[in-house]
Amino acid sequence: MNKITLTSALLLWSTQGLADMQLSGSLGLQQNYFWDEPKFVDQKSNNSPEMIVEPEIRWRGGDHAFSFKAFGRAGSDDEERNHADIRELHWSYDNDFADINAGINIVYWGVTESWHLVNVINQVDLVENIYQDEKLGQPMINASIIRDWGNVSLYWLPLFRERVYPAAEGRNRTSPPVDNGSARYLHTDKNGNRDYAIRYSHYIGDVDIGLHWFDGIGREPFLQISDDSSSLIPVYSEIRQAGLDVQLTTDAWLWKLEAISNKNIYNNYVASVGGFEYTFFQSFDSNADVGILIEYIYDDRGETSSVFSRDIFLGTRVAFNDQQDTAILLGAIVDKETRETVVKLEASRRLGRQFTLELEGSLFSRANHSFLSYEKDSMVSLRLDWHL
Repeated sequence: MNKITLTSALLLWSTQGLADMQLSGSLGLQQNYFWDEPKFVDQKSNNSPEMIVEPEIRWRGGDHAFSFKAFGRAGSDDEERNHADIRELHWSYDNDFADINAGINIVYWGVTESWHLVNVINQVDLVENIYQDEKLGQPMINASIIRDWGNVSLYWLPLFRERVYPAAEGRNRTSPPVDNGSARYLHTDKNGNRDYAIRYSHYIGDVDIGLHWFDGIGREPFLQISDDSSSLIPVYSEIRQAGLDVQLTTDAWLWKLEAISNKNIYNNYVASVGGFEYTFFQSFDSNADVGILIEYIYDDRGETSSVFSRDIFLGTRVAFNDQQDTAILLGAIVDKETRETVVKLEASRRLGRQFTLELEGSLFSRANHSFLSYEKDSMVSLRLDWHL
């Protein structure tokens, strides 16, 4: 092959590669408002406007694909909340035998709304919100085999990521605050440990089922008081967890269940979340669908070791099915014994072709145990995103 032919081939390959590449992402501005003064003297108002950037790159060529997605936040009064993370940076290869994925990725398991017990692969991005909805990217090698009898996914997780808690000046912090730089590990090595997981998923008629096994460092640390009582120290230990998630779809009903059995050095426990979602389609003579959600959360560790132990979740989801994709989710978790209540609001709407507006809110009522540190942290936030 002469130089001209080789140059032409490389140019054609490069042009085709660029043509298959998709660049997207968003640039956002968020304004928070906490209507109560901070509870602790070292806390700041945290009402400063914040900037969020989320770039994305997707590429596919034949059986190969590449994905990149990053997240960054700046402008917060909480130094820990000003952070950046690679959510995705992975290569994937699909063939008739298996799908292989290597790099950094986020894996979502689970079916319930209030609490995702089985979602054990990724670490929580706790400085984003206390509901553990946001996850940090996890380095992994994943192979999935898809057959008529079900899907089997294997995960090797070579690098552990610690949970980051709000700083002393931040809102939604514990009392005393967590010292993020003093994490300890029991009977394990952060860098030497090699976590792994396996999951089987399938559907039988109207039932979707998932079973998983996880062996490695638990993503949720035990918080231990420091020697001088000025801070909390995160302590991580190895766990072995078996889990189940099931969803039954019957007409307008969605019946959901997540359950786990967790063995660790502190205490072996079982926990579950179960309930239903019923949807009224085209409600009130409109295109809107209104869903009613009820779930029960159980954790046999009790209030001393678990945020939710015997709580009830009540919520409603409204999808307006309009051109602006307007949607609202409003829910509350209520402790059966103490009546401690956390209310969560999420609403979103597209503005034109390139903008979205999001409204979020949290309300802490009768905070007396699990959320006592947050009793002055009720807030609303408004976020405007511009999409490429």
